[in-house]
Amino acid sequence: MKTKVLEELKPKAASLGFNDEELTTASENIAGGLKEDATTEEIAAAVDAAIPYLKLSQSAANRLIERFKTQFEKDHPTKTKEQEEAERKAKEEAERKKKEEEERLAKQEPEYFKKYREAMEKRFDALEKENERLKSEKQDSDFRKRAVTGLEGVDEDFYQMLLDSRKFKDNDDVDAFVADVKSKWEKLNEKFGKKPLASMRPPKTGTPAADQPSQEVKDRIERRKAQKKASPIRGLESK
Repeated sequence: MKTKVLEELKPKAASLGFNDEELTTASENIAGGLKEDATTEEIAAAVDAAIPYLKLSQSAANRLIERFKTQFEKDHPTKTKEQEEAERKAKEEAERKKKEEEERLAKQEPEYFKKYREAMEKRFDALEKENERLKSEKQDSDFRKRAVTGLEGVDEDFYQMLLDSRKFKDNDDVDAFVADVKSKWEKLNEKFGKKPLASMRPPKTGTPAADQPSQEVKDRIERRKAQKKASPIRGLESK
């Protein structure tokens, strides 16, 4: 039954843009509403009745494509404001009529085909979400690369923890972050880096290290030892 439905459906749905997998799934749903001994005429009638609902199921895909197209045209403007306004109004009117038609069809939609349409819409919604996720990840990666390039010369350990926790909005936000980190790094370098080291002076020749006794102290200790050895009391203690 499914094969007969598919043979009937393919030529009638050729202009709708469905691929083979989608047509096969649609055929299964249409066949589910037919009897096993359905005649050729009954199969043709069922397919004809399903065509409007197939168009309805494509509306989710069309909306997705329109959103992509709108965003592309927004990013790459080639039309005047008047042209854009006229197209916007025409699109709103077409959407209004389309919505009315979808609502009318939805009231007459067979239960078995409703499940198919809902499954298709979920599929397109998932596709849109995945596309948005990939787009966001790509954008985040580009922002990060821009920041790392701008921070050349700054210690990586210093800026890495700041960069990992940062979410950028646009290139201006990235550039502001780079300028701020560079400024902080320069101030830190001035405080603990080159300037303090340059201001230090080596000890004068002959000046003992702070943790060593001076020669005067060493001589005094030696004299004290000699006095103890010559003491009469020490002599008596040794007897």
